[in-house]
Amino acid sequence: MTKTEYTAAITTTQTAIFAIRTDLRKLRNIEKLAGTFTDLKLVDTDTLTATITTKKAELTKLRAELSKARRIVKRMGEIEDIEAGRKYMKTYKQMKMYNDPALNPVLYAQSK
Repeated sequence: MTKTEYTAAITTTQTAIFAIRTDLRKLRNIEKLAGTFTDLKLVDTDTLTATITTKKAELTKLRAELSKARRIVKRMGEIEDIEAGRKYMKTYKQMKMYNDPALNPVLYAQSK
């Protein structure tokens, strides 16, 4: 996928998250009303609880997808900056200290 496609996916996911959060808010209000009027059987509480649980799970999944897509877009932006020369990769030299006779006398004492 391209950066534009990931950005579109982010927008779609944000819209879905907003819709689910709105649904959850409504369901929680219904749950409160049902708890207030215990003598009236307004809704099936088991079904309502199951629906809320399902919506929460869906919201968690969408948030994870959104986070992943945002990380990907950020990485793609960093790669574009490197390719354009706006950022540079840092290189580090690894020093193998165990090859130094002063730092590893045990190894060099055995080879003599």
